[in-house]
Amino acid sequence: MIENIREARKGDIKAVQKIQNESFGYSYSDGKLLDMLNELFFIGEVDGKVASYAIATRDGHIIHMATDMEFRGKGIGRRLLMHLERGLKKLGVKKVRSHQRENNPYRVFYEEQGYRSKHIVPNYYKNGDNAVFMEKELI
Repeated sequence: MIENIREARKGDIKAVQKIQNESFGYSYSDGKLLDMLNELFFIGEVDGKVASYAIATRDGHIIHMATDMEFRGKGIGRRLLMHLERGLKKLGVKKVRSHQRENNPYRVFYEEQGYRSKHIVPNYYKNGDNAVFMEKELI
């Protein structure tokens, strides 16, 4: 389904914000996303359209990742995550980290990809939600 995975560009910012708004009810500012272009920031495309994105710091922390609702359930996120992990491995990262809201139904996606819960931080988010910190060893 996914046709192309590439590095994000300035012109992708609005499409990424659209996916963020649909997925999370908010989006990062233009400036914050432009700053993240210096990190590992990949775009998954279908028919030339931004279908998914993934952002991680160069030391292995997944900052954000989501797929456009139109393309969910088709393996796009999985392929993009694998691409992100390969990029981190090339940088010498041995362990990838992520955190999710404890009540996030998509947390199972990370578990299916080999991520394991390490600890819970109560009241981590502004609204009082707990965060589950997860890790995966890159072999």
